[in-house]
Amino acid sequence: MPLPGKGLLRHLPIKPPLSPKHREERLKLIATFFQNTALALFLGVLLVPALNSSTITLTWGTLAAFAVGGIAEVVAFTLLRYIPVPPSP
Repeated sequence: MPLPGKGLLRHLPIKPPLSPKHREERLKLIATFFQNTALALFLGVLLVPALNSSTITLTWGTLAAFAVGGIAEVVAFTLLRYIPVPPSP
């Protein structure tokens, strides 16, 4: 238990700065999350109900899911643009 007046954060080691490789891996991870979210919205809201019924019904919910999926895809591609590409020889 920490002493009174002393925070627990004083006893934690200092976090080292991120290397470019760590930053690149974190950007890839976040972009993958947004791409998986967009794919799940597309499959779960737009494709699966269309395959289970004979007609496709567009409601505000399906249009909102389509818009959120599109925004998630744009965010993913924007994050991927921040990953440096090594020059080709």
